[in-house]
Amino acid sequence: MLQTPHPLKIADYRRQPVDDGPDLETILGAVRRRAWLVALFALVGGLFGLVYLLAAVPLYTASTQLLIDTRDSQSAQEAAVMPDVVFDDATVDSQVEILRSERIAGAVIDKLDLLDDKRFENTGGNLLAIATRAIGGLFDMAGGGDPRAALVDPIRGGDARREAVAKLRQNLAVDRVGHTHVLDIAYTSVDPGLSAEIANAYGEAYIDDKLNAKYEATRRAGVWLQERIADTEERAKTAELAVQNFRGEHDLMSASGELLSDQQLTGLNGQLIAARADVGQAEARYRRIREIIDNKETDAAVTEALNSSIISDLRSRYLQASKQYQDVVAQVGRKHSQAIKLAGDMRQYERLIFEELKRIAEVYRSNVEVAKSRVDSLEGEVRKLAGTTAAATETQSRLRELERQASIYRKLHDELVSRHEETSERNSFPITEARVLTPAGPGAKSHPRATLVLAVALFCGTALGGGLAAFAEYRDRVFRTGDQVRDELGVEFIGMLHLLQPKRPVLRRKRRQAGGESEAPSIVEAGDPMLRQTIDAPLSGFAETLRTTKIACDLVIGGKLPKLVGIVSIMPDEGKTTVSKNLASLVASAEQRVLLIDADLRNPGLTRETVKGNGIGLIDVLSGRADWHETLVEERETGLHILPTFHSRAVTHTGDLVSSPRMQAMLAEAGAHYDYIFVDLPPIGAVVDARAAARLLDGLIFVVEWGKTDRKLLRDAFRNDPGLHDRCVGVLFNKVDAQKIKLYESYGHVSYYDPSYAKYYRS
Repeated sequence: MLQTPHPLKIADYRRQPVDDGPDLETILGAVRRRAWLVALFALVGGLFGLVYLLAAVPLYTASTQLLIDTRDSQSAQEAAVMPDVVFDDATVDSQVEILRSERIAGAVIDKLDLLDDKRFENTGGNLLAIATRAIGGLFDMAGGGDPRAALVDPIRGGDARREAVAKLRQNLAVDRVGHTHVLDIAYTSVDPGLSAEIANAYGEAYIDDKLNAKYEATRRAGVWLQERIADTEERAKTAELAVQNFRGEHDLMSASGELLSDQQLTGLNGQLIAARADVGQAEARYRRIREIIDNKETDAAVTEALNSSIISDLRSRYLQASKQYQDVVAQVGRKHSQAIKLAGDMRQYERLIFEELKRIAEVYRSNVEVAKSRVDSLEGEVRKLAGTTAAATETQSRLRELERQASIYRKLHDELVSRHEETSERNSFPITEARVLTPAGPGAKSHPRATLVLAVALFCGTALGGGLAAFAEYRDRVFRTGDQVRDELGVEFIGMLHLLQPKRPVLRRKRRQAGGESEAPSIVEAGDPMLRQTIDAPLSGFAETLRTTKIACDLVIGGKLPKLVGIVSIMPDEGKTTVSKNLASLVASAEQRVLLIDADLRNPGLTRETVKGNGIGLIDVLSGRADWHETLVEERETGLHILPTFHSRAVTHTGDLVSSPRMQAMLAEAGAHYDYIFVDLPPIGAVVDARAAARLLDGLIFVVEWGKTDRKLLRDAFRNDPGLHDRCVGVLFNKVDAQKIKLYESYGHVSYYDPSYAKYYRS
């Protein structure tokens, strides 16, 4: 009878949480796998760099250094006109722009006569550039144009001078050396000598331009100074006359440069401030003594109380009576006549003390009234004096404004006269602001830089290759390692079957039993050597992995007999038929009774490769037209029995057949004759037959083609049908490349030691 399968697993592998990122081992593995791609693109980048070096026009750069000597020039003539000008960063940057200007470029062209210099017209070029221009000329000639026009430099057409200026400015580089006043002038051309001449000419043209500009500025400054001197002289005289007239009209008197009314007002303000301070002090003393009286504070005191002999005497008597009272109370009690008398004396003294304090409080109140009266008097005088001096103050302000104007005009006139005298004395001694520090020599080759070009090309190629390699790793969604099976599917990973090399098929004949006995089941004729791998090479690594598969089935299913195991894949052509045939032959060769059922009713590849001809098979059994014993074929070497399937176009309900009660009954009946029953099922992703038949089996072995099957397919299959996951004995990788697998497994994996294990295997 069939038993309910127990989903026992060799190990309980659960899906692991996603890491924060790849570890070092993963990164190194990716580098090993994609190193060829990075190297290929690095090589391509290097080739592009070499092509560029061969095609690029060689250029030569010469440079001269110019010092803007600002301090020396200012001490002479510039200090006479603009002594406060400071050459800051903005000023130096302005000099850089002057050197780049069209005016300096035009001066260089005139100085070197570049419009007639053949070296300046030459654009240079190598074989590639010359060939390009020649081809362009041929196209122009074919179009009816003049082919010689392609060989003429554009500088000679149109406005020659404008084109020459543009070319000079384009090939010129002016940079500031650090934070100094030194400018580096560099010019690049196809001729090293011409580069040096133009760089030196730029320095000389700049110096000449600065001298001419300084002379013109000095001349204009002299004219302007003369005009300003005459104007300021007239304004100074007018302002001084206005001051004298204003004094006479308003009869202004002053003492120490200040009006008398202002001095009086200042004195009264000082007295008013002091009087207000006295009021505040008197009010504070009065408030304090009132608090003492109202709160009956016998211990508190003010200054007048401490200085009063009456209060001091009363307080002394009060303290003496208080001491006697305490002694009497301690000896005879509070109700004694002597204690009562002393208590009365103490109250009398206290009353007299506060009466004296009240008298002092009246004195304080009188002082407050006097101080307030003085403040009121001073405020009235200040208001009165302020009203009388308002008009005088406004008049004095006007007078001070007139005096200030007169002083400004006179000072400006004197300074302009002094400047004009200095300018006139030094007008014939111009001093330049710049000088050449280092003249330019023959230009050095500056383009192309072979090392830099190759380095950039290699870097770009490597970066592109690395990016593509990273993208390829990201897009690698197929099964590569056993850890992926355990982490993503939560099932056991059984092992790897290396890719078998195809061999020439071997033709085998049927063998009949001797002695005239009844004919035995048909003989298996597996012409494909891949289906006989465990028979022909029982000590190979392929066979050893299948032995591990058999042990996994024993551990998962346990001691139940028979063990019903389905071999299934997610996609066609993953090698499940090869695995099921070799696994069944391997188990049968160990003297186990094994039945292999070809349950792929739509594409019976097992039957097609092992059974020749056409006869009755599983479809006939499940349709009730034959008994399962009659359909068996036997493998001579191992004793394996195979129940074949012959394709029939009339059968469309294959899923119903493989999960039908007849299928269940057949498995139950066959279980009495066999220890292992392996079922070669169709792919899960193609048809529903495998899912339908899975409930009749004890376990499922999933065959996955290494490096081809998408992990998402198997995840979705397990998620959509949890029964597949529960019955899964494990996953078996097929068609594994023995060399490539080392690039995916971490260091120390068993695949690294295949050469050491080779002595235990024989193909």
